[in-house]
Order: sequence, then structure tokens, then C-alpha cells
Amino acid sequence: MKLSTLTLAIVTASTLLPLAAQADDAFLFTGYARYGAGYTADDALYDGSVKNGINVIKTASSQYQATGRLGNEGNGFEFKLQKIFEQDDMQWDVAVMLDDGYDGNPTGISQAYAGGKGIFATQPDAYIWAGQRFNGREQIGVNDYFYLQNDGTGAGVDNLDLNFAKLDFSVVAGDKGRNGRYALVTKLHDLNLTDSQSLRFHFNYGFGNGSSTDADTGITTDVDDNDAYQVAAIHRITWSNGWNETAVRYSDGVRNGILWSNAADDGGSLGVFAYGAIDFTETILMEYALSFEDNDLSTNASGDDEKWSQAVIRPGYRWNDRMSTWLELGYDQVDFDSDKGTNSSWKATLSQNIGLGSFMGSRPMLRFYTTYGQLDTEFVGLSGAKDGDSDALTFGAMFEAWW
Repeated sequence: MKLSTLTLAIVTASTLLPLAAQADDAFLFTGYARYGAGYTADDALYDGSVKNGINVIKTASSQYQATGRLGNEGNGFEFKLQKIFEQDDMQWDVAVMLDDGYDGNPTGISQAYAGGKGIFATQPDAYIWAGQRFNGREQIGVNDYFYLQNDGTGAGVDNLDLNFAKLDFSVVAGDKGRNGRYALVTKLHDLNLTDSQSLRFHFNYGFGNGSSTDADTGITTDVDDNDAYQVAAIHRITWSNGWNETAVRYSDGVRNGILWSNAADDGGSLGVFAYGAIDFTETILMEYALSFEDNDLSTNASGDDEKWSQAVIRPGYRWNDRMSTWLELGYDQVDFDSDKGTNSSWKATLSQNIGLGSFMGSRPMLRFYTTYGQLDTEFVGLSGAKDGDSDALTFGAMFEAWW
């Protein structure tokens, strides 16, 4: 009886793979998820988008973040399966991550890659990889903003030891090589100033090949092949009761994503961010974020210069090891050039939490919350928002977990 193609492939792989490196049946399962629903009798506060009954409070086009994420975001997940292989001093892994899709698309694959470390004796921690991978990200937690996000398909090396610091670098393509955008993405990190202070730097250079292919039709069209770049510096300081990061990012021709199809636009973006967490006492805690961007890009909602400012604070009280109460307050403003006006919003969320722990970072967590917010809209643009003031009150429940 003939072996099936799948059986033959497994037998062949088992024969070629050294016994010391053969994997057992165990997988690492990691990920992130949040799911829930809210109820409101009011209209959506901005651009007609109610996500799972939750009014997502924003001040301008979708390029700007929601005014704080607590009680102010929809459902989503990222599930990752990872397999480890070990032989001698080498450790390899193969990983795939499923997500809930983006921009209305169905479930997709956000990561699929393989890599290994311990390959070179002089660089035992250097991790060499190829595939599709989260890459060169910098994120602010309380508003879920990635002020650098250059995920792509390609290859790179992480944690190359330079003695005084470590270097990550990669060459990647956007949209699996279909949108005509490519980039060299680098990060210099673990540059320690003192025991409690460190620096890291990013430099990313993007370019195009002048063509873009539609994923559905396969039709190729001509697109701009302009160059673009990003530079960023991040200072981190830690204390016995907290930490803070201050970041400055300048992008020419882009904002936070150098591989996106609208990259290499006219103009630039300057961003300054400060965010962190403080434990005032064992029971009183707080997370916070201050954000400012001056975006002079022709793809802006106004087609002109836009200055975005946001402040979010999230104080909390720990009742015990299982229960906590959070109050998140956020204010957001976009100032449009050429006398188009200023849009602003504020929101407050009170959340009663039950979790595996009661610290700000404890997860899994169940939340029962109430959110109230207001919008003042002067410039409508492409958003579909209505001029004037509007407000909304939402009641909801949601779980959030990472593992």
C-alpha cells in the first residue's frame, strides 16, 4: 500500500532531522485577546463607527488613536503557536500567529516565521530569522498607539552584540511584497547609561519599486517609488515604584509605518511621547501617556498640516489581590491648519475589575465599566462626522488577556 503524500513528507522529515533536534508534541501558545459588548442609546460619537455597541471616541480621521482605550475599543485577538527545536547549543523556533483581521477583513495570519540562535559561537544570542514578523515596534499601552510599526515579510537578525549595545536589523517588504514598498529597519538597544537608565535608537529607510499588485485581482499598477525615512530616540528610566519612557520620532514622507502603501508621501511627521506607570502606594497605582504629533502630510484628512495632542491618565485602586477599580480620563485635540478649525474630545471611564491579580498589568481580567464622552467637531473632512457638539454614555463588559 502506498503512503500518502503527507505521510511520506513526515517520514522524510523525520529521517533528515537529527534525533537530538526532533520536537515532541508540545507547542507554546501565546497571544492577546479582548472581547465584550457595550450598550448605548446615543449615536456614535465619531465617523459612524460603533464597535460591538461601544462608541469609539476620536477627534479626527482614523490615523489618530482613540481618546484612551479603557471602555473605548472593540474586540480583537492574536493567537500564536510556536514550536521550539534544540540541538547542541542551537535553539530554533517556527511560529504562526492568527489574528481577527484588519479593516473588515476576515481572520488572517499576522506572523509566520522561523529562526534560530546559537548558530555562531561569537554571537550566541544573535537570532537570525526569515518570514513575516512583527518588526521594530514601539507601543504606548493606554491608548494602544504604535508610534513605530514596520511589520513586514523578509529576513533579519536580532540581538547582534556590539559590546556597548545590541543591534537589530532587517530588510522587509510591505503587504507580502505586493504594495511595492521595501525597507531597511534597524534598532540599536540595550545602551545602558546607568543601572536605571537606558537609550535605544531606530533608523529606518524605505523605498519603492514603482509597482503595486492587487491581492484579489493580481492586477499591477504604477505607484510612487519615493524614498522615506524614520529616526527615533527613546530614553527609559526605572524607579523602585515605576518607570517612564520619553520618545522623539521624526519621519520624512511617512508617519509611523514606513511600509504602508501611502508611504513616501509629501511632507513629514514629528512626534514626542512620554508614557509610563507609577505605584504611589501598594494600593494606589497609575498609568499615563502624553502624545504630540505635528503631521504635515498630504494624506491627512485635511490635506494640510495637522497637530495632534492627547493626554490619558489611568489611576487605580487595589482592593485586594483579585479586585481593583480604575478611572481613566482622556483629552484629545487635532488642530487643523488653514483656518479649518480644531476638533477635540474628552472621555471618562470607570471600570470595576476582577482579575488574576489586581495590578495595572495583571491579566486575564474581567471589566464592568461605564464610559461617558463628548466631541466638539469643527472640521468634518472625510470622516462623516457632524459639526458641533455630541456626547454618548456607554455601559459594557469585556475581558482582556495576554499570555
